[in-house]
Amino acid sequence: MKETAQELLHDTKKLIEQLSNEQYKQLQPLLMGSSIGKHVRHIIDLFDCLIYGSNTLVINYDARKRNENFEKFTQAAINRIDELIEEIKNLNLDMKIRLVQELKGATLQIPSQINRELLYNIEHTVHHLAIIRMAIQQEFPEVKIPDNLGIAFSTIQYREQSQA
Repeated sequence: MKETAQELLHDTKKLIEQLSNEQYKQLQPLLMGSSIGKHVRHIIDLFDCLIYGSNTLVINYDARKRNENFEKFTQAAINRIDELIEEIKNLNLDMKIRLVQELKGATLQIPSQINRELLYNIEHTVHHLAIIRMAIQQEFPEVKIPDNLGIAFSTIQYREQSQA
């Protein structure tokens, strides 16, 4: 599972390396006025929460830092992605943690584990990469996108089995 998360982050890095800062932070109607950079920053934010939570034993995705440098500057995002790839190596997947989240004014505290939250981050990243992929295909067709970027792993597996 660690390798899968690292691969997704590596793919994200390879994708944004092809964009200028202007392309990266360009607000796009397809993204409801958001940008590719904001989506990448959001991916980074949640992985940051996971890493921080592995040290504090509490994960609160609502309390993420939202570092604007990660949404405006590709190199800042790339540098943090490289760090996250390394930090994921040290995660103790069996570690028990507490997930804290606000939901309609109520504070939920749910027992969880790092492996469950890493899986959540993997699925979350795939979802945002699908959104990023649509924006890049529409606005920047010259960017090379890996075939399976933004496609759920279960969908990839299903397609491979169907073609066999």
